Amino acid sequence: MFEYIHDEEARAVYRLSTPAVVEIRQSGKRWGWRLTTEILISRVDNCQRNGTWEHKTSDNPSQDFPILQYSDQEVMLNYFLIRHTPKGAKISEIEYLELAAKYNAVALAN
Repeated sequence: MFEYIHDEEARAVYRLSTPAVVEIRQSGKRWGWRLTTEILISRVDNCQRNGTWEHKTSDNPSQDFPILQYSDQEVMLNYFLIRHTPKGAKISEIEYLELAAKYNAVALAN
C-alpha cells in the first residue's frame, strides 16, 4: 500500500510505502521495534552530474523504538510518520503517476 504526496512549492512528488514493523530481540527477549519505509522522490530541479542525480531519488528511513519508551505501537507508528513523511498534500495514484512522469522528463532534460 502506498501514500502519494505532492509538494507544490518544491515541485516534487513522493510515493511512501506503508511502514514495515519488525520486532527486535536481544538475548531472546523483545527489546523493541524497527520501523522502515521506502520513499520514491521525483523533483523538477533534479539533474544528473557524471551519471549521478544531484538530489536523491529515493530514501529508506528507519528508526528503532525501545519497548520501555514505546509500548503502544500506534503511538510509535504516528511518531515515525510525523518525522518521515514529506510535507505536501495527499494526492491520488493517478495524479502521482502524471506528475512523476512530468517531473522526471523535465529532470532528464536538465
